[in-house]
Amino acid sequence: LLGAPLLVIISLLVHPGGGAPPSTEGHIPVAVVEGVAEGASHERASGPDLVWAFETRGRITGKAASGPQGVLYFGSHDGHLYAIDDDGHLRWKRALGGIPFGSPVVDAAGVVYVASDPDRLRALRPTGEVVWDRTLGGPVDHGLALAPGNELRVAAGGDLLALERSGKLRWKRPLGARSFGPVAVDQQGTTYLGSQDDHVYAVDMTGTLRWRVRMGGDVDSGVLLTEQEGSSSPPMLFAASDTGRVAALSTGGQVLWARDLGAALRSPLALSGDGQSVLALSQGPGSALHNLDAQTGKEQWVVRFPFEDSYADAVAPGPLVDPEGRVFIGTLDGVLRGFSSTGKRLWVHPTLGRPEGLPALSDGGLLLWGTSAHRLLAFTSF
Repeated sequence: LLGAPLLVIISLLVHPGGGAPPSTEGHIPVAVVEGVAEGASHERASGPDLVWAFETRGRITGKAASGPQGVLYFGSHDGHLYAIDDDGHLRWKRALGGIPFGSPVVDAAGVVYVASDPDRLRALRPTGEVVWDRTLGGPVDHGLALAPGNELRVAAGGDLLALERSGKLRWKRPLGARSFGPVAVDQQGTTYLGSQDDHVYAVDMTGTLRWRVRMGGDVDSGVLLTEQEGSSSPPMLFAASDTGRVAALSTGGQVLWARDLGAALRSPLALSGDGQSVLALSQGPGSALHNLDAQTGKEQWVVRFPFEDSYADAVAPGPLVDPEGRVFIGTLDGVLRGFSSTGKRLWVHPTLGRPEGLPALSDGGLLLWGTSAHRLLAFTSF
């Protein structure tokens, strides 16, 4: 059963900051991390510098979210939500009673929302106090997003839920199967999401199913929405399947183009810096970073990674594009890589584990990755 939100007041595990000195728990000096990295077999190229690393006791598979005052929030498989300053020092951590596989989201008031196994969603104040805690009826992977009207959208198990930010349930829409990837919400409150029943769904702000489109394979990459406020261009949707198909859709559900890239696509897609291309990271045999024209699907350039063939069953984090159009990815051989907007290699940096967390660009301009070695890594931009 879906549980009603519970109001909770719990003392902090670690001080929330304020006038107290920052905690050194988890913080790793750059010299220590770099000392290990320099011994790796990969050539280092000039580019972003490692600023700090923060160590937890579990893998980090979600994306770090930026909040007010530069605070970063992320979950770890050690069962905690962490709040750290942008210099990598701990503010507080909160036990969740389960694993947060996905990413927290932060609203304009600084309230943090985080989902954890088996089926819980919590709202926390910027100080770490729990505001409410409720059950959802199913597990949440990466399907948590803010929505207009002070609402949340949550893909939990095989359902899409709309919640008020007080935790109250507004509606529930059953889907064909579990949704794994990120969901997208447009300015009218319509939610677009992929499902493991091979479809992309559009559900409007009332919970009514508008349309669904078959993709020919599980849509674990989620849905990418291109919608810019004030733009005269109509918004578009992009989705990919684990059979290697990428498709562009209108918000009305029309397939504008589709292309087969020949290898599994399980990572989130990204839009190029100029908005003219879509970036897709395929994996397993035939693994590559593809740049596709957003209007036609024509391949502009491709960078291949033959060493990824041995990681066919693993999921790499998707591409990250910085404000200058440079593209960053984490490959499953344990290396972070940077490319120009034309696909030229600019930078490589080894890590102490596979980059598993979805990459993020902080409000302060830091490039952030979580790894299988239990660390959140922060790099400067170029």
